[in-house]
Amino acid sequence: MSLDASVVLVGLSGTGKSTVAEWVASRAGLPARDLDSLVEDDAGASVARLFADRGEAGFRRLELEALRRVLAGPPAVIATGGGVVTTPGARDLLSGRTVLWLRARTDTLVERLAGDGVTRPLLWSTSAGSDASAGSDLAERLEAMVTERTPLYAEVATDVVDVDGLTVDQVGDRVLELVAADASAGGRR
Repeated sequence: MSLDASVVLVGLSGTGKSTVAEWVASRAGLPARDLDSLVEDDAGASVARLFADRGEAGFRRLELEALRRVLAGPPAVIATGGGVVTTPGARDLLSGRTVLWLRARTDTLVERLAGDGVTRPLLWSTSAGSDASAGSDLAERLEAMVTERTPLYAEVATDVVDVDGLTVDQVGDRVLELVAADASAGGRR
């Protein structure tokens, strides 16, 4: 399958956006672009370091510029950061595009993300570390993010893919099916 427009994947951390983007890109004849990696390359620092040095607002400004640039470029399969939708300008940029929301239950996300605080700074407070309550702290943070971000994901998404219990191949196949349906319907449905 070949695509002539970018496909954007949104969703919380741990839903598999980066992995699925690589999978879909390899089958669609497009490059995969990971927004967090682009921001890191531009700034010369990790996402965690950027959050520590510039705060969330500073990171979001860099993220918005990277999103603007990648969307203006050649078609790609784009894996966004989980919080990209919290920026109104990013939601504006995503409007009218093919955007798939990868969605997972909180228990699935906790299982996938436990112990990943270094690369996902909003999920862990400095005190969470590896103590026995870290899993419940993570679940609470994820639930808060679900509450905050669900309406924002719904605002930008053309379709939703529930990823619980699915393999990367299954999620990727579903993404390609939805993108093909979107294209045959003349764009954003």
